[in-house]
Amino acid sequence: SGGLNLLSYDDVINSGTVIPNDASSSSLYDRITREESAQGDMPPSGRLTDEQIILIQMWINQGALTEW
Repeated sequence: SGGLNLLSYDDVINSGTVIPNDASSSSLYDRITREESAQGDMPPSGRLTDEQIILIQMWINQGALTEW
């Protein structure tokens, strides 16, 4: 509904929501670590597990490469 398409690697990288090597500056990381009650939290169906969040953080901080 917000117009953000995360269906492919290119969509994620071209969206500007991921800053390779810098999870703390990436809006995607910000949205998945917000409190569930915050507006715009992701995924909308509930919070990711801590392990999933750490995996995404590591992926971003290690360059957000296509193969990891």
